[in-house]
Amino acid sequence: MRGMPFIHVLALEDQWLVEQVMERLRDKAYGTGFSRMSRQEQNVYLVSQIDGEIENGGMDQFFTNSAGNCATRTLAALDEIGLTDCSKLLRRVIELFPDAGPSEDRSTRFDQLDALGARRNRFDDGDEDWGVNVKIVAAYVRQHARSFSLPP
Repeated sequence: MRGMPFIHVLALEDQWLVEQVMERLRDKAYGTGFSRMSRQEQNVYLVSQIDGEIENGGMDQFFTNSAGNCATRTLAALDEIGLTDCSKLLRRVIELFPDAGPSEDRSTRFDQLDALGARRNRFDDGDEDWGVNVKIVAAYVRQHARSFSLPP
């Protein structure tokens, strides 16, 4: 489906639409940069990042990898898209962090993770409940289609 114009991607079944949009957003993030994406594009990109991390290694992996630099912003993205179940799981873990939550600086966040000690074992409680609802993401993309500028 590479090369398919975005207008045609919008007509795909939800699962295919979301996969295509997430793939194109990853390309865009690496090509032109996250900061040059629209807020709606950033939201879907952040959901893509956390979803991949949790599916591969759980919530702990999300916070130890660079995707965790944007944990607070990812929480806002989940809320804005309407992924409330995922938002609740992430919020529960963020609340385990001291002070204002997980640092955007990875080395500082490593220190925070070490300081959590045994509480860190609670990160992956509920990982089995994690699941991004593609219907909700697809509806969000279609609703904000004009805010997406994705390469074919």
